[in-house]
Amino acid sequence: MGADIHGKIYGLYAEGGEVAIYANGTSVQNGPQLHLQPNGTDQQTVLYAHVSTDMTVQTSGYATLSSGKATIQFDKSFAEAVSPDFPVVVTISPLGISEGIYLTEVDEKGFGVAESGDAKSNGKFAFIAVGRRAGFENPEFPAEATQSDFVERSAGGLHNDADTKSEGRPYYENGKLSVGKHPSTNVDRTGAASQTRLVTGSGQ
Repeated sequence: MGADIHGKIYGLYAEGGEVAIYANGTSVQNGPQLHLQPNGTDQQTVLYAHVSTDMTVQTSGYATLSSGKATIQFDKSFAEAVSPDFPVVVTISPLGISEGIYLTEVDEKGFGVAESGDAKSNGKFAFIAVGRRAGFENPEFPAEATQSDFVERSAGGLHNDADTKSEGRPYYENGKLSVGKHPSTNVDRTGAASQTRLVTGSGQ
């Protein structure tokens, strides 16, 4: 464990002119993620981060039909972030009266729209596009970190460094977090080391 921070009220306050916290790796949390939006009053607006069972990216916008048709190119940042291995989900909604619109094609670069009944209007429409994030099509996370008792097991080994009488209970070995003393530290009733030992060096 690289660091352990406990606070009875607030655990950590970080401040940076450019970046307050940069995590080089996966961030995991078991509570909601809040964002505070200034609104000109003494109480900021609370916003909650979007969550999904898939790792996705999305974009949205408005566009206009031209004689009942439209071809939309996604912005570069979305097109480069979305995976070509999974279909992009696009939802379109007309603004105002129309004969109805539908998608004619969709890929990671953009999509096409046409008006029903071969109509030729120049109406506007809104769209939302959601795609699987490239490089994270099938993400995998450490199994022990997603188990329901991870916090309890980890907390058993985190204690005051000045406490020399108690020992940490969990240990990490072969990709698994276990609770209890490592087998190599067990001793039998005579005080001799158990058959499970840690062997180092090249001695006999």
